[in-house]
Amino acid sequence: MRIRTQIALTTALILAALAVMTLSSLYQQRVRLELANRQEKIHQMVQEAQELSILSSELLLYPSARVQAQWRLRRNAFSRLLEEQQSWLDQSGGELIADVTDEYLQLGKLFRQMEKLAPFADDVAGDALLRARLATQMLSRSRQLSALLQEFDALERAFGFAKLRRVGKRILVANFLAFGLVASLLLLLWFNLTRQLADLRRGFERVADGELDHRVNHVCRDEFGELARGFDRMTEQVACQTRRLQASQKELASINRELEQ
Repeated sequence: MRIRTQIALTTALILAALAVMTLSSLYQQRVRLELANRQEKIHQMVQEAQELSILSSELLLYPSARVQAQWRLRRNAFSRLLEEQQSWLDQSGGELIADVTDEYLQLGKLFRQMEKLAPFADDVAGDALLRARLATQMLSRSRQLSALLQEFDALERAFGFAKLRRVGKRILVANFLAFGLVASLLLLLWFNLTRQLADLRRGFERVADGELDHRVNHVCRDEFGELARGFDRMTEQVACQTRRLQASQKELASINRELEQ
C-alpha cells in the first residue's frame, strides 16, 4: 500500500474517531438535558402538591371563597402538568404513579363535593361541618399526594444518576476503543515508515563504504519501494561502471608494462 494511501486511511480513521467522540458527547449532553427536564417537571408537580396541601389547611382553618378559588387554580395547574407528562410518568413510575393518579382523582372528587355546598356567606351549621370534614380529607389526600410525588422524585433522581453512569461508561469505552484504534494505526504507520527509512539508510551507508554489491531488495510497492529499487539500479550501474573502470585500468597497466619491456 502506498504511503499516501496509508496516510489518507489513517486520517480518515482519525476523523471518524473524532466524530464518534463528538457524537458520544452530544448524546451524553442530550441525556443530561432530558433527565434534567424530567426532574424539573417532577419538582414542579411536588411544589404544586405542596401548595394544594397548604391551601387545604387554609380551607380547614380559614374557609373562604378566595381560598377555594386559589385551590381550584392550583388543581388546574397540577392537572395540566400531570396530563403533559402522563406518558413517560406511566412508563417510569408504574404503581407509584398509579397511586399518585388515584390520590389526585380522589382529591378532585372531594373538592367537587365542597363546591356543591352553599356559598360561604350562606353557610349553615351542617354545611360548615361537612365543609370542615371535606377540608380535613382534602388535607390528608394532598399530603399523601405530596409524599408520593416526593418519593417518586427521589426514585427518578436515583434512576437518572444510574442512567448517566451507564451512559458515561459506554461513552468511555467507545472513546477508549476509538483512541486505541487511532493510536494503533499511528504506531503501525510510524513503525512502517521508520523501518523502511532505516533499511534505506543502512543501504546508503554500506554502498558509501564501498560495498557496491549490496542491494536493499525492498519488496514493498509504495514510495519507499520505488526509491529502494531506484537505488538498487543506481548501485548496479555504479558497480558496472566501476568494474569496467577497473578492467580498463588493468588493461592500461598491462599495456604500460609491455611498452616498458
